Amino acid sequence: MLVRLLCCCMGLAMASAASADELSDRVCPILKTIASGMAGKADYAVQAELVMEIGGAYDFDGEKLRDVTANLDASTSETCPDSRSAILRHLSMNSLEQAVR
Repeated sequence: MLVRLLCCCMGLAMASAASADELSDRVCPILKTIASGMAGKADYAVQAELVMEIGGAYDFDGEKLRDVTANLDASTSETCPDSRSAILRHLSMNSLEQAVR
């Protein structure tokens, strides 16, 4: 029983790590593109671009986007912190989750 439980937990941990990697692989290029092109743009325009680009990357699937939103900051904090920070400064927000809601 314990072995089965441990295998299940390890499987969930690996799936979570894989989905975090997949999330950052999709979202970091979006953040880098937005961060590099936001000079002179109004904050609401940058926020709208962020929402539309991330939504489009996940085909505007509500279920997927709930998971993405919940893990967005944790995933991008380590993989693309400069772009993330630049966007949050521009938007005067504390988290990407706040920005995309």
